[in-house]
Amino acid sequence: MAKQSLRTDFLTRKKYPISELFRFVKENGYLKLSKTYETKGRGIYLRKDPSTLEAIKTPKALKRLGAKISEDTLKEMEEAL
Repeated sequence: MAKQSLRTDFLTRKKYPISELFRFVKENGYLKLSKTYETKGRGIYLRKDPSTLEAIKTPKALKRLGAKISEDTLKEMEEAL
């Protein structure tokens, strides 16, 4: 049986399999969704969950992320759920 890679959700600090997470890379001050998990650069992971969409829109979460999230990226996340 293959070992599943676990990554830490940036907001909750809990570990999940990669298949349950979105990966983002910071690019020009914005977080860009990495659909293939292969975009170069340091990434953060967020859980694929409707509550995550609401949580990252709060000022506290945006400050912690250190970058902005465009409306297009939020739409991509909604479609992927």
